[in-house]
Amino acid sequence: MADKTNPLIQKMSKKETAPFGSSQMTKNLLEMFLIMLSRNDFTTTKKARRSYNINGIDVPYHIKDILDYMQNNIRNRITVKDIANHIHQSESQTKKLFGDYYSGGLIKYFNSIKIKEARRLIRDTKMNMTEISDYLSFDNPQYFSKCFNKFTNMTPSQYKQSIVKKI
Repeated sequence: MADKTNPLIQKMSKKETAPFGSSQMTKNLLEMFLIMLSRNDFTTTKKARRSYNINGIDVPYHIKDILDYMQNNIRNRITVKDIANHIHQSESQTKKLFGDYYSGGLIKYFNSIKIKEARRLIRDTKMNMTEISDYLSFDNPQYFSKCFNKFTNMTPSQYKQSIVKKI
């Protein structure tokens, strides 16, 4: 017998040919579903979300996953192949996915976040340029300086001097 007070059951019209207990089974399955949602705090899985807002840009899960991977490996050397393996895509597909949201390429973007971290380290720590270069896994201090100059239009030493003057 259907529960006449339940609005969900009221909306469903029982067919004469419906199997015995089908309305009760529907109610039980719905109840199990709601309990499962409640136990998961109504959160959706990462991949079920359609987009994430990062720096004012809506990006899909794969892009967020790439950005998180880069951020978590900022102290390491990573390649496009490493990133592609992480998101289970081919290198060309990974480049295409990333290129749809950020121009300039994966490694250029990765170097830009490394330089952003280097700027923070210069500002907030007493590490010298060689230590920062090693810490962020640049090939050598000269390459670090070249990358730093490319992104900031000044060498790490000039940057340090510019922030010392402002303080």
